[in-house]
Amino acid sequence: MTDKRQISAVMKACIELEQGVASLYRHYSELFPEDRVFWSQLHVEEKKHATILRLALDSFSRRNVMPSDFVPKSLEGLREAGSRISELKEACRKQPPDRRQALQLAYELERAIGEEHYNRFMDKRPESNIESVFQQLNRNDKDHAQRIADYLNQLPESA
Repeated sequence: MTDKRQISAVMKACIELEQGVASLYRHYSELFPEDRVFWSQLHVEEKKHATILRLALDSFSRRNVMPSDFVPKSLEGLREAGSRISELKEACRKQPPDRRQALQLAYELERAIGEEHYNRFMDKRPESNIESVFQQLNRNDKDHAQRIADYLNQLPESA
């Protein structure tokens, strides 16, 4: 098993990452009324991911059980992704992107988050409920990236 403090720090960074992405998508839903339903749905799903992670952290804290290969190679990578999201939100407030740029940025974020989120779990059979949860979150990140790409491809060139 991995050190409890290290796991807690990683889990908290993951929660903050999901909340940051949710906040960015909420901002996009307000910025692009024509895409409000699309962005709002992603916003709700990201909030749900943060809640799932919070519940997993609570469960870990109570039972002190987490697979040793859970901790991503780089806590710093999670923090950098969180900083990138904060920078994007601030940049959006100063100079909003157009619809196409917003979708491209979201696609890149989802792909990066999907890579950071628990990829070590993807090639193995889950040994616990918590591993199953993280595998599902990873699949959701990849699903978001695909949905964003599909939506982007449907936009008229003039958008």
